[in-house]
Amino acid sequence: MLVARQVFVACALATLLLVPASADSPLAPRTTRFSVITDAAQWPADLDQPDSKTRWFLEHVPSARILTLLVQPRAEAVEVTRRLRLGEQESVETRRFFDPNGGDAALSWWLPDRIGQLRRPGERTLLRLIEERDGRRDELRIEIEGVALGWAHLPIGPREVVVERATVLRRRGGSAGFEAEAQITRFIGGREGLLAEIVAPYDETPASASVVDELIDGAADLKIYVDDVQPFSIEDASCITPTGAVGFPCQLNYGFDRGEGTTISQITPDGFSTVGQLINKEPANWDFSVNVEANSVAEQTSTTFTLSAENTCNFGLCGYVNPATRVLSRQDKDFYDASTTDEIINTVFEREDRGAPDNDVVQWIRAGAQKEGDDRGFGNGESSFCYDPTFDAEPRSPVAQWVFSHQDADGFFFQAGDSWETSFDCEQNIYNRTCGERKNFLEPPDLWSKPCDCPGTGCHEGKQSGQVVRGGVVTLPSGHTVNTLVVRIVADFCVYSCAECDDTPIFGCRQDEVRKVVYLWVAPGFNTVARIQSDKLVANIDTWGDATEPLEETDFKFGLYPPLTIESTATTDDSVSLTWDPGQDTRRIDDFVVYWDADSGAVSDYALNSVTHAADVTFDGTSATIANLAAGTEYFFTVTSRSTHVDMKTGVPTQHESLLYPSQVFGDPDHVYPIEILATTSGQGCAPSTEVTGLVLSKQSSGGIELCWQPVDDPCLSGYDIVASDDASSAAGWTTIGGTGLETCWTGDPAETFFLVIARGAGGQGPWNHFGR
Repeated sequence: MLVARQVFVACALATLLLVPASADSPLAPRTTRFSVITDAAQWPADLDQPDSKTRWFLEHVPSARILTLLVQPRAEAVEVTRRLRLGEQESVETRRFFDPNGGDAALSWWLPDRIGQLRRPGERTLLRLIEERDGRRDELRIEIEGVALGWAHLPIGPREVVVERATVLRRRGGSAGFEAEAQITRFIGGREGLLAEIVAPYDETPASASVVDELIDGAADLKIYVDDVQPFSIEDASCITPTGAVGFPCQLNYGFDRGEGTTISQITPDGFSTVGQLINKEPANWDFSVNVEANSVAEQTSTTFTLSAENTCNFGLCGYVNPATRVLSRQDKDFYDASTTDEIINTVFEREDRGAPDNDVVQWIRAGAQKEGDDRGFGNGESSFCYDPTFDAEPRSPVAQWVFSHQDADGFFFQAGDSWETSFDCEQNIYNRTCGERKNFLEPPDLWSKPCDCPGTGCHEGKQSGQVVRGGVVTLPSGHTVNTLVVRIVADFCVYSCAECDDTPIFGCRQDEVRKVVYLWVAPGFNTVARIQSDKLVANIDTWGDATEPLEETDFKFGLYPPLTIESTATTDDSVSLTWDPGQDTRRIDDFVVYWDADSGAVSDYALNSVTHAADVTFDGTSATIANLAAGTEYFFTVTSRSTHVDMKTGVPTQHESLLYPSQVFGDPDHVYPIEILATTSGQGCAPSTEVTGLVLSKQSSGGIELCWQPVDDPCLSGYDIVASDDASSAAGWTTIGGTGLETCWTGDPAETFFLVIARGAGGQGPWNHFGR
């Protein structure tokens, strides 16, 4: 934009109206306490260059300075109170922020997790705010870029975070231009908001860092959506990855079974003795990574197949029908002891989208079998169940695995506090058969379930129920950390061998009683990542798990997962080097695949990978160098793991690939895992593509001039050049007379008559549209 010396325009801040960001905002206040560190020598090392990593260890921070941050959304603004305490001294400051255009910019800065505005790597946002404090009103311009996504290990436990880099420009009340005030790197949790930040005066060494040590209130609940746990058959074409392997959403999971007799105290380092103590622990973080492999008796592999005779010998029997709408999830248990018979367990699932009056989505359990194909007698061989109300004339009540009773813009979901149940009133839904055939003439082949009273063990309600107990973070044997909801499944009934369900003493047909409890840790995108279950009959749903009532089985998943971390270690003009940590258990990992593109995988599919472009990648164990890249260009990278699994039933090998970006984890379809890493090749960088506008010249009372202009929103911007000439008729004869960083005012006393301000980047100047340049 051209301006002449002879033109004088007063540069005044326009009148700004206070416009409500939202009417009667329902968002609750949030209070968070931070430890503030002002000595960089005491900072956790991972606060240095955090954008080159995907996992940050920030647990150990000094706590001499304590900052309590209270963020209160109001109808027209966001009010922020900062209470800083050092020893006995305390200072309190309150500021108000609002969007001058009536939008949600204040919420996007202070509570981005609440309104779904977390930035993906490479995503840029410009926020304009008004800040009021002590009777002063300043205008803020905050340029934000998402730079990383991963896990931060904090004093409050591991949390999944996005990392944002923000440049804050301030125009003080009465000032003509913006000053570059600070650069802030923020770690934002998907449900807790701001968890850590590094603050530096612009272009200076960071002055302070803050790490959360207590989330006092205001965290959001995790949501699990239908597609997070919807089972897909591995034969589904949508599951084929760019390398030809089977991948998300057709998951292959490997897990460890600690075996019968295991106690709660043996599965975590916390020392709890009962399941109730384990589930209700504070904080809600569960570590299942300790000594799992060494103390396991079997490895369990979970996959999902088309419902067919090839995949189950019960095909065509009760519940094992309607393959067009049902899938077969199967778990193969391979015992380390060769003398123990391996086991096949399966479950048939069917999804139903129910309209009015239910208005929900249900994943039904239609049938299932334990130890399929094992012809040993009752309690040792195959047993099965059927909850299919449409199979034959027998009245059977349907049983839900999940009920998604809530809906928002992203779809149907469940969350902590939800529950569902099914009651059985003398229903024939249990079988003591092998692949549908009667085992012998001594044992009843068909069984019924209903409520009953049992002396010594109490009342059995005749129900199967599910309850979403709470949310929290799980650490798996591989070292991976995942957000989960804990779901408790309870089967509580008596079993009968006759259709009358007769409880008459001596002549009755009661066969058994059941009170079995299963706890599932369910993660978005991964489905169930941990499972513990009681024996067939426990006295109470919360007190089992000690030596008197130990666990019957566990399933702690250790794969197939992408690497724990990815880091960029070196760049050249045409290459980027990466290294990654595959996790603590790599027994089932065959190899790795590197994906890359100039666009984020959350925006579009990766264009390149190390299988289709093998000549561009050199592997060295868990490191790789990607070559033939363009100079001065930002690239996005991710890494997956591959494993070949041989089906226990058919002997057919299938290559599987771990989660490929973008599949979700936050419980929010806009967020993804595995995490990406951004890296920029060296060499000439990019030039801005945006022209400077709003240029105003003001004469100074002391002599000279001041030039002010509107900030440019351009990812290549590093500063501004001021050029001058006495002839505005052509592009020739212009001379650079000064420059700024991101500040939008320049003061000088040049001799020339005409002036231009041009955006500047590492790759050169931006356009001079006045002259067609």
